[in-house]
Amino acid sequence: YYGDFALDLVELVAVGPPTLLPTTLLPTSSPYPTSPTLLPTTLFAPSQLPTPAPTSLAIGDFESGFDGWTTSTFLRHSGSTPTSYTGPSSAYSGSYYVYAETDFPNSPGVEFSMYCDFGDDLTSVSFQYHMYGSHMGTVLLQGSDDGGSTYTTLWSKSGNHGDTWHGADVGIGSNRITAQTLKFSYTSGSSYYGDFALDLVELVAVGPPTLLPTTLLPTSSPYPTSPTLLPTTLFAPSQLPTPAPTSLAIGDFESGFDGWTTSTFLRH
Repeated sequence: YYGDFALDLVELVAVGPPTLLPTTLLPTSSPYPTSPTLLPTTLFAPSQLPTPAPTSLAIGDFESGFDGWTTSTFLRHSGSTPTSYTGPSSAYSGSYYVYAETDFPNSPGVEFSMYCDFGDDLTSVSFQYHMYGSHMGTVLLQGSDDGGSTYTTLWSKSGNHGDTWHGADVGIGSNRITAQTLKFSYTSGSSYYGDFALDLVELVAVGPPTLLPTTLLPTSSPYPTSPTLLPTTLFAPSQLPTPAPTSLAIGDFESGFDGWTTSTFLRH
């Protein structure tokens, strides 16, 4: 009977709701924010998208030669053509132009042509033409995307248009036609009163893309112009959220068994 066992001051600790402790970044010297930030996607105004830069190629004032055009039928000339009542009296620009001389044996129905391969996709061509005479024929401007094996007609004129220069501006890329080579083809009319002339042929080709300044939509947005990737926040182990312990002082037995149930222990 020398074995009595006793208990006093039984204190219990239960798990309470978590307590969020202050966040600490690793390393603590990092300038990044303590929580991830989601930035919006940058939107570009349509007018600011990279676009091909057109390159103007001023080819064909004929002041010093044929300016890259190849022909065995057109003539380079200054002043009036030899035949009266047909052809221009002077160049449109400068002193020289090129023309088709339709005096015998170059009529009727004789074809004159000159062509040039520019190497780049052309977007437009402008030129001055002169069609004066009672028996003018037909002129065609044609484009090729296979080095001149086949041609597509881009523009044409026929008949007498008076003793004056006329301007033409022909879109190429806008008509869903691809062309790197251009050819002027003139077929003479029924007699020698049908001289056709050209001057100041200017072409526009597609150059390399030009990157324009970026504009956000809406333009009043304070967001940066390029997406920013923020690092993942790292928490120090000691700073991870932990449950808050709750102390329950139960069992000093001063006023009873303090909730404990027993039929064998004695309070003394």
